[in-house]
Amino acid sequence: MVVFILLNALVGLSSYYFSSILFLQQTLADFCLSWFTLFFAQVIIVELFLGLSQILYLPNVIFLHLTVFLIVYLFTRRKPRFEFKIPKVNFIFENKILLLAIAIFLGFFIIKLWVNLINPPICPESHQYHLSFPAFWLKNGNLINPISVFGAWPISADLTALTYYPMNAELLFFWWMLPLKNAFIADVGQAVFYLLGILAIYSILRKYSLKNNTALLVSFLWAIIPNVFKQIRNGTQIDVMCAALFLMVLNYLLILNKKFNYKNALILGVTLGIFVGTKILNVFWSVTLLPLAAYFIISNAKKENYRSLFFVLSVVAATFFIFGSFSYFRTFILTGNPLYPVSVSLFGRTIFPGIIDKAGFSRLFIPWEQFSVKDMFFSEGLGLQFIAFVIPGTIIPFIVATFFKRKFNYSIEYILLFMLPLIMFCMYFFVIKALWIRYLFPYLGIGLIAVAVFLDKFKYGKKYLTFLGFICIFSSAAELAKRNELIFSFLLALLLFAIAFIFRKSLMRNLRNILSLKALLVMVIITFVVLFILNEKYNREEFNRYAISFKGKESAQVDIGRAWKWLNENTGSGMKIAYTGRSEFYPFFGSKLKNSVLYVSVNDKPPLAHFYADGLYRKEKNYGSWLNNLRKDKVDYLFIALPHKLNNESNDLKKFPIEDDWASGHAESFKLVFSNSLARIYKILL
Repeated sequence: MVVFILLNALVGLSSYYFSSILFLQQTLADFCLSWFTLFFAQVIIVELFLGLSQILYLPNVIFLHLTVFLIVYLFTRRKPRFEFKIPKVNFIFENKILLLAIAIFLGFFIIKLWVNLINPPICPESHQYHLSFPAFWLKNGNLINPISVFGAWPISADLTALTYYPMNAELLFFWWMLPLKNAFIADVGQAVFYLLGILAIYSILRKYSLKNNTALLVSFLWAIIPNVFKQIRNGTQIDVMCAALFLMVLNYLLILNKKFNYKNALILGVTLGIFVGTKILNVFWSVTLLPLAAYFIISNAKKENYRSLFFVLSVVAATFFIFGSFSYFRTFILTGNPLYPVSVSLFGRTIFPGIIDKAGFSRLFIPWEQFSVKDMFFSEGLGLQFIAFVIPGTIIPFIVATFFKRKFNYSIEYILLFMLPLIMFCMYFFVIKALWIRYLFPYLGIGLIAVAVFLDKFKYGKKYLTFLGFICIFSSAAELAKRNELIFSFLLALLLFAIAFIFRKSLMRNLRNILSLKALLVMVIITFVVLFILNEKYNREEFNRYAISFKGKESAQVDIGRAWKWLNENTGSGMKIAYTGRSEFYPFFGSKLKNSVLYVSVNDKPPLAHFYADGLYRKEKNYGSWLNNLRKDKVDYLFIALPHKLNNESNDLKKFPIEDDWASGHAESFKLVFSNSLARIYKILL
C-alpha cells in the first residue's frame, strides 16, 4: 500500500507540474480534468513502452515514472504554478435542492464504495477481461492478450473479440493492481469517472453561461440516473468511464474553439485518443462530434493562417494516434483488419474481412425482436431524468433552434449542440444496434446538457428544471440500491444533508480552514490508514467472500465460488492453472496473484480466432495434442467449469466440456481433487 500511495503521488505531481505550464489560466474544474487526463496519459504511455519491451514489471514502472517526474520537475521548476484557490461554493449551501442532490449522491456513493472495497469483484466482465487481462500482463511482463475461452462447444465466432479489443481501460486497471497484486482498488476504478463526468458536464454548461447552481444540479442529475449510478457496483465495467471521457472530449473541443492553440489541441487529442482506445463503440460516438468539430475548424480557419491551422490539427491527430491507435494497429498487424473480428464493408464492398458481419455484431447483444421500448422507459433504471429531460432535450431544442433561429438569436454552434443528442440517438438505434442501455450513458449526459442550455433562455426554464429535478432526486434514490443498503445509504444521505443545511453558515465562514493544507494532509493520512486496513482485510477474506457475494440473485453460482476458494487454498505460489468451460478466469490467479493462468488448446493450432476461417478454435479436438500442450506448458491443475446455460437451452443439454471426459478417462495422468455441480478440478500427474 505504501508503494501504491507513493507511486500515485509521483505521477500526480508530474501531472500537476505539466498541467501548470500548459493550462495555467484554466478554471479549477478544467484544470482538474486536465490534470487527470495527463495522469492517465502518463500511465498509458509508460505501460505501453515497457509492455512492448516485455519488461512491464513494478521496479521498471517505478524507475520510468521517477525519470519522467525528474524531467518534468527540472523543466518546470522555474515556471509559474497553478494555484489552487478555494472556490466560492456558497451557492451550494444556498440552494436546498442542489444540496439534496449532492447529499443523495454522496450518501449512496460512499456506501457503494465501501461494499466494493470489502468484497471481491463479481462482475463477469471483470473476470473475463477487465481484471484478468491486466493480471495476465502483470504475470508475464508484456501486453499480450490471453485467449478467453467461451463454453464447451465449438466457440461462437461472435464471442472471440475480447482478445482483439482496445485496452486503455485495462491499462488503468493494471496500474491500480500492480503494486497491490489484487483488485482492491481496481474494483472501484470507475468511481473516479463519476466525478470526472460531473465536472465535465458542469464545465460545459458554464461555458454556455449557465449559473453555477444550475450547472452543478444538472451534473448530479446525470450521475444519479439509476442505471448510470448502479454500475459502480460493477467497478471494473467501463461504460461510465466512456461517458465521462466523451463529455471531456466535448469540453476540450469547446476550449479549443475558444482558444485555437497547440496546448488545447494537445489535451483534446490525448483525451480523444484515450477515449477511442478504450472501446470500439467509442469510434461511433466520436463520429457524432464531427459536425460540431467541422464548424469550429471552419470558423477558426477564417481567423487563423493556414500554417497555424494545420499545426493545431496535426497536434490533435498526432496525440490521438499515440493514445488511441495501439490496439487497432496491433490487431491490424495480426489479422489485416483493425476492427477484427468484425467485417468492415463500405458501399457494399468488404474493406476488411472478418468473421462477424454487421448483423452478427448486432445479434451479439439484444436483437431487435427482443428490444422493448416499454422496458427502456420503465424497467432499465433510466429514471425520470430520461422522460423529463433527455427525450425532450433530444428533439425540442434542435427543432426550436432551427426553425426559430432569429427569434431566439441562436448561433450555428447552438444548433449543432442541440443536434448532437439527436445524432447520437440515431447512431445508437440505426448504426450501432448493440441495444444495451449502458451504451447510452454518453447520450444521456448530452441530452441533459442540451435541455439545460435550451431552458436557460426561457423565463420559466429554470423553474421547470428545478421542480422536476427535485422529483428526479427522490425517484432516483429509491432505485439506487436495495434492502439494507438502500436504508443505510438514504439515512447517510439525509444525515449529510441535515449537517450541511443546519451548519451551512458556519461551513461557509470556515471553509478555508476546513480545506486548509493541514486539514487536507490529515484527511490523506486517515484515508491511507483506512485503505491499508481494508486492503489487509481484503487479502484475508477475498475468496471466502466470493460464495457469500453470489448468494441472492447469483445463488446458482455459489458452487463456482466454492471451487475458486478450494483452488486458492490448495495452490502455492507460481503454480500453473489451465481452465476451460467458462471465460471467467481472473479468480484462478489466487490471492496476491500467486498463480499463472492459461487456456490450453485442444488441438495443435494456436487458440486464436484469426488462425481459423470461421473463428471456431475448438471445433477440432484431439486428446494427444491437448496432452502434449499440457506437458509443454507444465500445467499443475486443470479447472473445468460447467458452461453457462445458453439461450433456450435445456438443462439436460448442459454438460462439462470434453476435457472432463479426457481427464476422467485417464487416471494415470489426472487425479480428481475437487468436484461439485459447477466445477471439477484435476491435479495433473504428468
